[in-house]
Amino acid sequence: MPRVMFVTTRAGGDGASRALGALISALPSPYDIRLVSLTSVEPCFLRWLQGRPDTPNALHMRGLLDLAALRRFAALVAGFRPHVLHTSLSRADWLGRVVGRLARVPRIVSTIQNVHSRMYRSEFGPVRARAGLALDRMTFPLTDRIVAVSEGVRADLERMGVGSNRIQVIPNGIDLGRSVEARSREAIRRQWGLDGAEVIIGTSALLKAQKGIEDLIEAARLLASRGCRATILIFGDGPLRRNLELQASDLHDGPCVVRFMGWIPDVMRDLPGLDLFVLASRWEGLPVALLEAMALGVPAVGTRVAGIVDVIHDDAVGRLVPPGRPDALADALEALVRDPGLRRRLGVAAARHAREHFDVRHVARAHDELYSRLFSSRDGFTTTWAGGTPAPL
Repeated sequence: MPRVMFVTTRAGGDGASRALGALISALPSPYDIRLVSLTSVEPCFLRWLQGRPDTPNALHMRGLLDLAALRRFAALVAGFRPHVLHTSLSRADWLGRVVGRLARVPRIVSTIQNVHSRMYRSEFGPVRARAGLALDRMTFPLTDRIVAVSEGVRADLERMGVGSNRIQVIPNGIDLGRSVEARSREAIRRQWGLDGAEVIIGTSALLKAQKGIEDLIEAARLLASRGCRATILIFGDGPLRRNLELQASDLHDGPCVVRFMGWIPDVMRDLPGLDLFVLASRWEGLPVALLEAMALGVPAVGTRVAGIVDVIHDDAVGRLVPPGRPDALADALEALVRDPGLRRRLGVAAARHAREHFDVRHVARAHDELYSRLFSSRDGFTTTWAGGTPAPL
């Protein structure tokens, strides 16, 4: 039975974690799977795993060079003896690649969830950003294949010197079969204390510079000045929350209201209460919340950046606007707020598109085929794991 160890920096409720949990639960049953989180495994993440694997390991690592945690990590790798070690998120990438090679793991795969050249500069500061990019470049050669979640991530990797023959684009997937508590649109809105007739616009994101929430608030201010009635709900938390709340402090009443809803462990349960989903990002990897909203039939407005353009085809399944342009964002939102028929048509098309192209079963099949290609028959693996029985190992 092929053994795969997934290693992530954290296992929580963010989009990357939800995508990882969905992938692990959807991989074909012949796999023996282990999950290691260098920091924590949050209870909300276990719902995405659906009981597979039974015992995720949390190492509670403190900093990049927590030697005690690294020893525990190395012991887990040595004890499980994976055929594939698959890393996700930067710290897990750097350490997992090194530990995997030292432990002589036959194949190492890394999934890159974001545009690192942009993300590091925005979140780490100049010195740490250079260090992060240097660690990427130093450890990329230790991988056998790098999975980019979008064409934008692929292009960023190639600019960093990774050969195109070592990159494969496999998008994030969503678990369309996962049991989600059935609640009506009206019940969700009553929970929020909102009228069923209001037009509700929502976004779900870590509140950091990447997500462009400042632009969304300015767009709300423009909508209010035009007398366009809507309520904008911002789901999520993060380092910019206090600044964003101050920016929106004059939008508590009037035609267009902005409300901060905080972090919700499973926001997918609340998305059916929305009339519109918006993502005003400056850059993206491949946003899971956008996929979830579209799969539930919520029409979307997003910025024309890598990662979002992989999902939204303008005027076909949603609307695209230039990043950093609150005026253009307000125009697109206003057109949809004032036209319920257009919202319905785009919502139906969005659901069809998300279900056809981003179902996690397709994503799991692509990973199954990737793992198979990384091995030849002389390594003890069959060349067609998908739908078949692996050879003895």
